[in-house]
Amino acid sequence: MKVRRQKLSALFRPTGCALLATSWLLSASTADARKRGFNTGGCEGCHGATVDSSLSAGPLVANPGETISFQIVLSDSEALVGGLFVETDDLAGVSIPSGQSIVLVNSGVTHTGPVPFSNGSVTFSLSYQVPATPGATQFSVWAVAANGNDDASGDEVNQQTFALVYGCEPQTYYADLDNDGHGRDAPTRISCAGTPPPGFAAAPDDCDDNDATENPSAPEICNGIDDNCNGEVDEGAAPMELFPDADGDGYYSYAEWQSGDSVIGCVPYPGYAAKPGDCEPNAAHAHPGGIEVCDLRLDEDCDGSVDERVKPFCGVGGCSRESYGCTLEDCTPGQPSEEVCNFVDDDCDGEVDEGDLCPPGQECLAGLCRDAASLVPQNPSESSSSGGNTSEGGSSNSGSSPDLGASTKGAPAGSSCAVVAPGALAPGRLWLGWIACVITAGLIGRFRSRRRSQQISSPSSES
Repeated sequence: MKVRRQKLSALFRPTGCALLATSWLLSASTADARKRGFNTGGCEGCHGATVDSSLSAGPLVANPGETISFQIVLSDSEALVGGLFVETDDLAGVSIPSGQSIVLVNSGVTHTGPVPFSNGSVTFSLSYQVPATPGATQFSVWAVAANGNDDASGDEVNQQTFALVYGCEPQTYYADLDNDGHGRDAPTRISCAGTPPPGFAAAPDDCDDNDATENPSAPEICNGIDDNCNGEVDEGAAPMELFPDADGDGYYSYAEWQSGDSVIGCVPYPGYAAKPGDCEPNAAHAHPGGIEVCDLRLDEDCDGSVDERVKPFCGVGGCSRESYGCTLEDCTPGQPSEEVCNFVDDDCDGEVDEGDLCPPGQECLAGLCRDAASLVPQNPSESSSSGGNTSEGGSSNSGSSPDLGASTKGAPAGSSCAVVAPGALAPGRLWLGWIACVITAGLIGRFRSRRRSQQISSPSSES
C-alpha cells in the first residue's frame, strides 16, 4: 500500500469582533471501535494507521457569549472520501449550519455519509455558542480519510483533541494522577491560566506521579527514595523511625506500627520499613502498588478490594458477566433479550442494533431511531445551490454523494468499515455502518477519557 501523508486541520472563524484566546491541545488516543460486534483498537482495524496527521488553528477574535463558526478541514492528497466524529464537553452549545452533511447525535456530531474530497481536502462546519463566563471547552475529533479502493485496507485515521479557551489567557496543564500539585508529561490539557482543571497541575515535574509523597515540594527523608525529585537519594536526610516489616516488602502494617517495636535508622534496614500501608503483612507481594491477581483471598494492591478488575468475563454484549471465581467455569453469561435500537447487543449475538428495529422511514443510528431521509447526503448538484462553505480549495461537506458507501469486502464479517469508490454501492444501510464505526470510536474514547479522569481524581484505587 502506498503511504499517503495526511493532515487534519481545524479553524475557528469568528462571527463577532472581540478578543478570544484560543489554544489547541494535541493528543493521540486509542479508541475501541465496534460495529456489528467486531472489536478493534481505534479505527485502525478497519481504516489503516495514522500517518503524519496534525491539527492547526488560526488566531481568533471573540468574546465569551458570542457565536463562532468552527471548521474542521481534513486534508489528504489521495483520499476520495472522508468522515468524522466530534465529541465535546459542551455539546449543548454546538449547532449545525444549514447545508451540512453532519448531524447531532446524543454523544456528539457525526457525518451522515462519506463526504467526497475535492482538491485534496474536505471541510466540516459547526457553530458554537461560547459560554458567557471565561473558561475552556474541550473538543475531540476522530476523522477518517478513505481511499475508496473497495477494500477495508489503505484508509487513514486521525484523532486529535483541542481546547477552546475564552475570556482568559490560555495555559497548558499536565495530568496529576496523585493530586500532589505536580504533573507528568502527558496527557495535557489547556485551560485558563492560574486555574488548573481538576486532576491537572501547572508543571510536569513529578518524578513519581503515583505517589503523592514524592514530588519536588516533598521533604527528603531517609528511606532510600528520591523524595524531592532532585536526582539524589537521601541527601542531607536525618535517620528516621522505622517499623517492623515481617514480609520484607518495604511497607509496615498498622499492627506492626502499634507493636511498639521501632528503630532509628535509614532503609534498607533488615526487618524494618519506612512506609506505612501494608494490608497483608505476611505476603511480600501484597502492598500498596502491588499487582492484583485473582485468588479470592488477598488484596494485593491494598486498595480495600479483593480481585477487582482481574476476574474473567464470559458472554458477549448485554450478556457479558464477571465470573464469581477465577476461572471461566465459574462464570454464567446473562440471558439475551430482544434486540432494540439502543447501541447495545441485547440479543448477545455479537452484533449491535442489527435488523429492522425502527418504524418505517427511520434508521437506527448511534442507538436512536432517526428519519432516514435526514441522514441521506445530498447530491452534489443539489448542494451546489445550498450555500455550503468551501475552504482551502476543498469541497464543502454539504454535498456528499449517496453512492459513496461502506463495503464489507475485505473487512471482518459484519464490520462494514471500508469505503468504496463512487458507483460501487447504492445508497442504503451499508454506509450507516461506516458512520457507526466512527461514532463508536468517539464513544469509547470518551469512556476511556472518563475512566482516566476517575483515576486522576481517585489515584488510591489504582495504587
